[in-house]
Amino acid sequence: MPFNQKHILIFYSIISFFEVISELFFQTSNSLKYLTKPLLMPTLALLFFLKTKNTKIKSEKYLMFIALIFAWLGDVFLMFVAKSNVFFLLGLGSFLVMQLLYGYIFSVSHKFHFGMSKIFWFILVILFCIVTLIVLYPHFNDLKLPVMVYFSCLIFMVFSAFCIWDFKSNSSSISIFIGAILFLISDTFIAFNKFYAVFFGSSFLVMCTYILAQYFIVNGYSQVVCEE
Repeated sequence: MPFNQKHILIFYSIISFFEVISELFFQTSNSLKYLTKPLLMPTLALLFFLKTKNTKIKSEKYLMFIALIFAWLGDVFLMFVAKSNVFFLLGLGSFLVMQLLYGYIFSVSHKFHFGMSKIFWFILVILFCIVTLIVLYPHFNDLKLPVMVYFSCLIFMVFSAFCIWDFKSNSSSISIFIGAILFLISDTFIAFNKFYAVFFGSSFLVMCTYILAQYFIVNGYSQVVCEE
């Protein structure tokens, strides 16, 4: 029996469950993540393919696959961050490229529009990022430049998601918006855990928000592709 979207979504849910459970209960000796974490993005890429396989061929559609490849690289690099800060920088760089690709993909969508009604919400996001950076900046040490560049790319992605968010409908744009906000929250957890203080359950919170963020973004954009 061939795989369909339902099968892939169930599989994504299963590996996500084992991934977040492993991060919560096996933080010191988490060997399960070496199996579950690298499967997340390929599974989402397959889901995106199945959802959009009958749509028009567009460059943005293929850029989504490239973005998911860089997300996968980021996942893999960050699994080895305890061995060397080099892996953190490689992971940061991979996710930076992914954020830029997401931002570009959203910005060229036919739904892209920055209305006055969105300014208040975007100002809240900017203030949230500013406060976060003020608190964490003294702790960045030698990583000040790469982290600040990454946050700039993250804000660009969130801004682009805001610009296709439609207040008046339950459309695909809402899914992308939710994914962008969850990504911001996930990266904030990572930043506080790495640069400020390690707290119990941080990896669990990071992966819960990250897994949901990626799903909402991929699911939302696949709908955008099908609507165009």
